[in-house]
Amino acid sequence: MATKMLVCGDRPVVTLEVIRGNLELKGWDRPEILLKSGSAEALDVQQDGERVLISCSQDLMARLPQEARLTIERIDGGAHIKYLEQEVTIENIAGSLELRDVGPVDAEHVAGNLIVKRIAGDLKMASVGGNAVVRDVEGACSLEVGGELDGRDLEGDVHAIVGGNARLRLALLLGKHYQVAAGGEIHCRIPDDASVNVSLTSGAQSIQVRIGGEYSKLNQSSHQVTLGDGQADMKLTAGGGIVFESQEVDWGEQLDLHAELADQVAEQVESEVRTHSAMLDEQMEELQRRLSGMNLPGVEVDRILERTRQATERSNQRAQEKLRRAQDRMQRKIEAAARKAELKARAAERRSRSGGFAWNFEWRPAVPGEPPRPEPPQVSDEERLMILRMLQEKKISVAEAEQLLAALEGRSD
Repeated sequence: MATKMLVCGDRPVVTLEVIRGNLELKGWDRPEILLKSGSAEALDVQQDGERVLISCSQDLMARLPQEARLTIERIDGGAHIKYLEQEVTIENIAGSLELRDVGPVDAEHVAGNLIVKRIAGDLKMASVGGNAVVRDVEGACSLEVGGELDGRDLEGDVHAIVGGNARLRLALLLGKHYQVAAGGEIHCRIPDDASVNVSLTSGAQSIQVRIGGEYSKLNQSSHQVTLGDGQADMKLTAGGGIVFESQEVDWGEQLDLHAELADQVAEQVESEVRTHSAMLDEQMEELQRRLSGMNLPGVEVDRILERTRQATERSNQRAQEKLRRAQDRMQRKIEAAARKAELKARAAERRSRSGGFAWNFEWRPAVPGEPPRPEPPQVSDEERLMILRMLQEKKISVAEAEQLLAALEGRSD
């Protein structure tokens, strides 16, 4: 195993030109780049200040500063990328891609499957050849997926073109425009207090709607639904059938949960900052002890100590900035839950004054049937991808896939 370390500053601009194997890349809290490959000859690195070009003819393991700007031109294998706070730009990945805890992402082509968790910004995937599991995107989400799509907690606008089936669970409709077109079926669930105009189009002339304890099955190609004041627009177009449902969310409980999580995040990061500062203080004391026994000129000792103090100050600033960003992200979720809780309370007050209970939505007369099902426990991304892959390879039918998901989620149809 060959190792190469580069001093690059806190915010380098890094380009991975060609990686012939797989990539494992993580961000870390150091102004350095660490590269590991099978041999020294496999690595080709060019550095000009904070601009770094990297190629590798084998698998590559890399550590970058968390605030590095990353561009990937070509990876012949798969890639796992975590803990980067700035934008990630991707041109071509021949295998699968996993992204976790990264900033905005703009990708052209991923030939394999895609797993995404926690994107602090927009997510753009121009082409995904396989299946996609996407979780917790704070900004707008634009996807073109050849296989199946499973999306949850996509907070901003959504635009998706899907070759197979699409399954969406949207807890917060903070965006204005939602447009999903799927070659297969679409199953979409949103909060019951959403304010949205919904247009449903089914090539199989099969549309099921579950809202407010009522169920309707329509043997027709199109249908319109309005929830609340219709402030957002949603258009779902499926080659197969469509299941559209709303589910009541206890926003007061969600608000308490987000507030508790915010406290936990703040406490955890503050603890990390304190530990980090204490460690740096110890390192400074140790450095001073060592320098005092080296008989170096006073000017040289002062220069070394000053550079170390500057590095320490930058490290503390990065830790404080990390705390601020974590708090900002949680505050956004708290504010959104608070708005929802307030709207819910006002609606309940209006119903109380009117002496009745009324939903503001439009549809054909309901046909008695099953009530909305409770939100199932989450299934792992790996299990979902396995089922989606079996669907894509036509080893199981759509109905069998739904039965498998139902069994994994612990529910019965």
